[in-house]
Amino acid sequence: MLYGWHDAGDDNKYSWNFDMMWMLADLYKHFPGRYPDGELNIPESGNGRSDLLDELVFEAKWYVKMQVASGKEAGLAYEQIRDIDDQPKTPYLQHKRRVLAPRSDKTANYCQSMAMMAWLLAPEKDQESRDLGKLCRERAVKAWDAYEKFTKGGKVSYPDGQKMKFDSERYKAAVEMFRMTGEKKYHDIVKKDLDGYIADYLAGDKYWGQGKFICFFSYCELPGTMTDPSIVQKMKDVVRAYRGLNDEYALHNGYRVPFGNVGHFCWGSNGHLSSNGVIFYHLYAWDGKDEDIQKVKRIADYILGENAVDKVMLTGWGKALMYHGIWAKTKDPDSVPPGYMVGGVDMHNDNDWMSKYPQKCYRDTTSNWTINEISTGYQAAAVFVLGIFVP
Repeated sequence: MLYGWHDAGDDNKYSWNFDMMWMLADLYKHFPGRYPDGELNIPESGNGRSDLLDELVFEAKWYVKMQVASGKEAGLAYEQIRDIDDQPKTPYLQHKRRVLAPRSDKTANYCQSMAMMAWLLAPEKDQESRDLGKLCRERAVKAWDAYEKFTKGGKVSYPDGQKMKFDSERYKAAVEMFRMTGEKKYHDIVKKDLDGYIADYLAGDKYWGQGKFICFFSYCELPGTMTDPSIVQKMKDVVRAYRGLNDEYALHNGYRVPFGNVGHFCWGSNGHLSSNGVIFYHLYAWDGKDEDIQKVKRIADYILGENAVDKVMLTGWGKALMYHGIWAKTKDPDSVPPGYMVGGVDMHNDNDWMSKYPQKCYRDTTSNWTINEISTGYQAAAVFVLGIFVP
């Protein structure tokens, strides 16, 4: 299975990477000149296409392979490619792997990714991008149709047949399908199920906007001729309320970090904080409030060392080590590839011995993946937050 991104300290490849793909795609659409051809010195450099777009194409070329081609489950998406457990004598990247069976929730997420890539690649001029965009469009339509068939329109999950109260992944897929096609049948779902989607978000931890708001950004940034003003207003009001929640906590923590609540200094905190930067950037784009772009800058400063542990959270700068199977045995920060953002502070997972203060539960170590893992998801959010300030 050539192409595609690995998860982190493993050989797994997931078919539910929509959020991270969307962040890179959105950075490309807002700042198309940020990473021009040759800037990143990747294998594709020199092809005349943005290196950032090349990374997305690299992932999409693998994604199109993760759909069931024929048979009774045709159109559904396989869940992931995963390591076969217990291979201690096998070098990383040579592990035997298996493909996990299709699932409806992963199919909806797969549909989001394929529709988003089809939309992104449609205006590109090179032949490879146009051809891949057409293929992504075909895959998105097949995935949507299969999802609707096997879940009876989002009523039961597949393959376990459990009743679903509300499937937020279906809603997000409908938004991306509407953005790709402009077809009324998808917009009808966007309009009809908006209140249910918001209620589903509010029923959970309201401090976690994260991927919940991505579909709002996709919809609200469409041309006004395509959107319903009442939907746009309601979506923006929910995100603005999220701003208020973060402001309330940020005013009471020692470093004014715009980050939800105290319990959110957890596994992957740098990734979650960076994702907040994506949200605040879009609030800035909507409302033009300087306070929002200042929060994005505050998050960038946090990553670059202005934090309670006084550590640059990127490999190659400062002394932050990272956990990754290929390089885990080294204790030398100079021997790891530069530019990876580690997971960061984690007050949970038996890490509270490090400090009684949540923002200080961190150690430079390769033995703790909850703080120094380099998940692909973290990197996408960091690239967005840092990338918008690249001159």
